[in-house]
Amino acid sequence: MGHSFLLVATAIALLIGGSHSASADRRLALTIGNASYSTFPVLTNTRKDASAIADSLKRAGFEVEARTDLNYRAMLQVLRDFAKASETADISVIYFAGHGLEVAGINYLTPIDAKLEPNSEIDRELVSLDRVLNAVERAKRLRLVILDACRDNPFVKVAQATAAANLSRSIRTVASAPVGRGLAQVDVNLSDTYVAFAAKAGSTAEDGEAGGNSPFTKALLAHLTTPGLDVRMALGRVRDQVVRETNRRQEPFVYGSLGGEIISLVPTANQPNPPSAGPVVLTKAETSDMGSLRSLHEKWQVRCKLMENPPVDRCSLLQIARSLDNPNVAMSFIILKLSDGSYLFRILGPLGSLLETGIHAKIDDTDLGSTKFVRCLPNGCIAEVRMESELIAKFRSAKIATFVIKQTPTQAFAVRVPLTGFGSGLDALPVNAN
Repeated sequence: MGHSFLLVATAIALLIGGSHSASADRRLALTIGNASYSTFPVLTNTRKDASAIADSLKRAGFEVEARTDLNYRAMLQVLRDFAKASETADISVIYFAGHGLEVAGINYLTPIDAKLEPNSEIDRELVSLDRVLNAVERAKRLRLVILDACRDNPFVKVAQATAAANLSRSIRTVASAPVGRGLAQVDVNLSDTYVAFAAKAGSTAEDGEAGGNSPFTKALLAHLTTPGLDVRMALGRVRDQVVRETNRRQEPFVYGSLGGEIISLVPTANQPNPPSAGPVVLTKAETSDMGSLRSLHEKWQVRCKLMENPPVDRCSLLQIARSLDNPNVAMSFIILKLSDGSYLFRILGPLGSLLETGIHAKIDDTDLGSTKFVRCLPNGCIAEVRMESELIAKFRSAKIATFVIKQTPTQAFAVRVPLTGFGSGLDALPVNAN
């Protein structure tokens, strides 16, 4: 048993260790796409824009909270939650697509339930840019707010049509405050903070063709997560592409300052993962210390390694899979057949997992409950369970097993493991001596 455990630990170190070294910084992102405004026309592409940015950041290794069509209360709550999460982040990014406007020199993002009637209290209907900046200010290295929110909006006409100033009111209302076109220039007082507008102050941005992305978001997708590219250079390339593609009708603008250090959203060593996470394709170098491939069973492999003392083969049925929520999180799943004919199922999760919550599992739609971690190694923590005949039967007949770990009380990652080939792999697995 001890030697087979060493085989498993070596295999895990090669995969998990490399993943952690490539993403030492904790990178968080919040994306919001507001489209279904209750009082004003629906925006065509904002939900799609926000979803595309969220997917791009996930592939680049960010932990992403993706939200759409938020009302005022929901926007405040999600910003409060993100501010709390950012306390442990090195890089925090917020992307917003939707209506935005400037009122009396203050920039606001617009929830979907905003009405902005003449007597509306602005701060009870709109979310100020200051609130958004507060949500990223605790990140350690870089704070980035991206606003695709300079679209030509109907609120300006509503406000200006009722512009009989009521300056005696102590509460600022739509009727008593001048409303500008687009967003206003901002003074960013936080160090290492950037605010990127889709269009420069006082001008508006294009929404793009129906069913597509806005010009600004399209450029962000092309450049923002380029590995090793400094964020200033990335946003400069975004600006150039938008200016070119809109024939100079739109010019993105950036406010804030960064120091002399090169800061990229994706380090050079952390190349973006493929669009869909799932089983890991192992290279020869990665499998060199895992023994020789004895047989291949769809997504599963039987591998055996000759041990020196005693000189016998130690074999395991294994699969390594990435999380769909965060492709930088990988788990390894190993089955050993013992001399008494029973099976031991070992799962190795990444370091940083909450030990007290363990690993929660289900097969297809059947909940299996949780199992605890039993020990931790330098490259991960291990949970294990004896596989009874009933559990083996479920694995043989099911299509997908889902394993969920928590790395914070509110942050969970799911790893989905295809079970095709599991049964034939189990049948081909040699017995290991205890």
